[in-house]
Order: sequence, then C-alpha cells, then structure tokens
Amino acid sequence: MDHDAVGQTLGAWALGACGYDEAIGVLAHLDGCAGCLAETALLSRAAELVGAAQPEPPAPGLRARTVAAAVAVRAPAAGIGAAVSGYREQIAGLLVLLDRIDRDQWSLPVPRHGTVGGLIAHLSGNDRVLLDAISHPRGPDVRPVLSAPADPIRWRLQADLLARRFAAASSSVLTRLVPLAGPGRIRRPAAEALVQRVFETWTHTDDLRRVLDLPTRPPGGADLGRIVEFGLRLLPMALVRTGRQHRGRTAGLVLTGPGGGRWTVPLGAATRSGRGEPGVLIVATAVDFCTVMAGRLPPDALPCTVVGDSRLALDLLHAAATLGCD
Repeated sequence: MDHDAVGQTLGAWALGACGYDEAIGVLAHLDGCAGCLAETALLSRAAELVGAAQPEPPAPGLRARTVAAAVAVRAPAAGIGAAVSGYREQIAGLLVLLDRIDRDQWSLPVPRHGTVGGLIAHLSGNDRVLLDAISHPRGPDVRPVLSAPADPIRWRLQADLLARRFAAASSSVLTRLVPLAGPGRIRRPAAEALVQRVFETWTHTDDLRRVLDLPTRPPGGADLGRIVEFGLRLLPMALVRTGRQHRGRTAGLVLTGPGGGRWTVPLGAATRSGRGEPGVLIVATAVDFCTVMAGRLPPDALPCTVVGDSRLALDLLHAAATLGCD
C-alpha cells in the first residue's frame, strides 16, 4: 500500500475494521513511515474513547439479532474470549513498562535477548509466526508477514491485530495445528498457541520489570490456570525429549494459590494419567511452577514440598523448565 492509501485506511485500522490484507499492508508501511506511525498511535488512543462519553442503550432486540447473525456466519469459538482478554491484559501491562523507557534505556542489557530492543524483536517474531499461521490454512511458510518489529508501537499494532484475529476466529481456525514458539518445532491447536502468547508476554514483561528493578507481577488466576494446563499437556513429551521419562509412573502435582489445582501427571508419553498410585507428590504455588516452566526459576530452587521419590520430582521439574519460549 502506498502512503495515500494507508492514510485513508488508518481510521478504519484504529477501529479494528480493516481486513487482514489491509492490516498487513498498514503494518508494512508503518515500518518506514514515522508520520503515519505517529498518527496511528494517536488514532488508536482516540478510538478507545469512542462512545465512552455518552453511551446510549441499544435498540430492543439488537443483541439477539447480532448474535443470530454471528452464529449464521461462523461456528462459535467457545471459551476463546477469556484467553483473548488475558492476552490483551498482558499486552497492556508490557506497554505500560515500555512507555516508561526512554531511548537510552532501549539498549539496557536483558538476559537471553541482549537488550530491551532485542527482547521486543524476539517477542514480535513469535507473535508474527502465529499471526501468519492462523491467517493462512497451509501455515506460516506460505507468506511471511513482516520482519519482527523491535519498536513498541509496531509491536503493539501487530499484537493487537493478533488479538483481533483470535477474537473473530472460527472453531476451525482455533483447532488448526500451528507451530508453537520455542526450539521444539511442536505443533498444537491454535487455541493453545494463544495461551502460549499470554505465557510468553507475561514472562518477558517480568523480564523487563527485573531490569527496571520493579517487582514481578503474575497474571490473574484464570490465566495462570490456563498456562498450567498448557504446560502439563506438553510435559510428557518434554520428559521423553529430555531423556527423563519413567514409563508406567505418574506424579501427583498440587499447585496452590490462584490458578492452582490437583493433577496426576504421566511421566512418559505412553503413560495413562491416573494409572496406578503416583510415585511422588509435589506441592508448590502455581505462579512458582509457571516461573519454572518459563526458565526463570531453576528447578532446584523451586520452593516446594516433595513426598516420595525425589528423583521423579527432579526429572519432572527439569523437563518442565524446558517449556519456555527462549
């Protein structure tokens, strides 16, 4: 899209009314046009206030007609709204921190990713792969979206587009196998990949909070619970991949606090969950367990209670520590 065409589209972009191809065209143009980038940022803030000053009640029957029309267009995407909201909360939390950083701080050192700019480029690259995967049936190798934007505004625009794509996704899109972020080249349903975006965005937000000497801040309990479930689905595969599986054995896992619960975890790919008595019981908080999964807390340093075979516990935790996106 040329400059004039993008200028005519920015208002629709800010309201989330662009189609996918138009949105990608806008993002590509913003990579090289500081004027449009600044205008987009202003329009996006203004769009958040549209209708807020004098809200009016909807016309009678509008909700029923709207829902009926939506159901007629596509299959319902049950349960995805909460995950999209969790992702948007993490986007907003990272933006608050990025707004506090001046140009000099953009080069502050960050473990694993070099600098703050490198961290945002890494996060943007993983967002980009998922955006392309849910937008094209044959997957992300068909048409790359963009180079990873190491810029807070460009990252935010891309992340907002990804959230909108999921909010409007059909059941067929949510169940499509897409590549997860990370070194394993694992493919999982797109709905699970969205939970991973919540997980990774939270992880890198906390990375930045540590750099700025701010206390870390976990997601809400519902988001933590989804992250735990996501990790436990991958854990048997991680045990096999790391050579730490124990065929026919299980572990009891009790996570306390927000997002917590009780699980019987198979310790190998062929083990059925719940088969036989667990060989070990591990009790920890859900947020600490997720921090281990992210690779930000060494397994040996996890505050936990272990009852039973400590060797099984260590193998489970070391395998869990490989589930991050770095």
